Amino acid sequence: MPEQNAKTWKHLLWIPINAVLVFTLPYLLVSLMGFSRDSYYIWLYIFSIAFIGLYAKRSDFHWAASLKSGWALGVISGVFIGLVFLSLAAMSKPALGASFFSASILPFLWRGLFYGLASAALVSVFPFVVVWRALSGINPGAFRKFGVTIVAILSIGLMSSLYNLGLSDLKRDNLGNQIGKSLIAAVPTIISGSPLAAPISNVLLQMSESVERGSLDGIQTAKSKTAPGGIN
Repeated sequence: MPEQNAKTWKHLLWIPINAVLVFTLPYLLVSLMGFSRDSYYIWLYIFSIAFIGLYAKRSDFHWAASLKSGWALGVISGVFIGLVFLSLAAMSKPALGASFFSASILPFLWRGLFYGLASAALVSVFPFVVVWRALSGINPGAFRKFGVTIVAILSIGLMSSLYNLGLSDLKRDNLGNQIGKSLIAAVPTIISGSPLAAPISNVLLQMSESVERGSLDGIQTAKSKTAPGGIN
């Protein structure tokens, strides 16, 4: 579980700050300023590192200690959930599965890697860590662990909702599905307590969606270059 700290409830003050960030960042950069997808990913990655670094410094949080806690279960469950996402994507679109073995798909995989890490850090890992540090106390019992877990899940759902509301270009899927995917991707961290887990599953999720977007964009481009009657 995340490292404990005696300042307890004061950590919860970071939740509304995170909520403002996860909504404002995509809303300003994507919805209002019209940043390209790649440019947005870069800024999201920078802001996520800066924000989490600020929290760690101001709250005396040591990531190294937390990363060691439950890491084995976290990695295994993160990979498992991530592979489930990839398998479902491949089964729903058979041609998509074959594209994962194409060299041309590498740029989309890199996008999924950076985006998956940054979005998981802000939407899943950060609220989970903050809630546990604020509410779990020392040696919590089963009932308290259950209550804190519920609060953590609600916090992750809130962050996912705000984040996706701020993105106007992600209309490929409805809000409910996006929140559901975020919660499923966060399950490995919820059950293991490891901050490593959710980023792993989310990276694989975003890789599958990035490849899918690339494939669909390629299909649309090909169609746009085809004259009526199917003649190029």
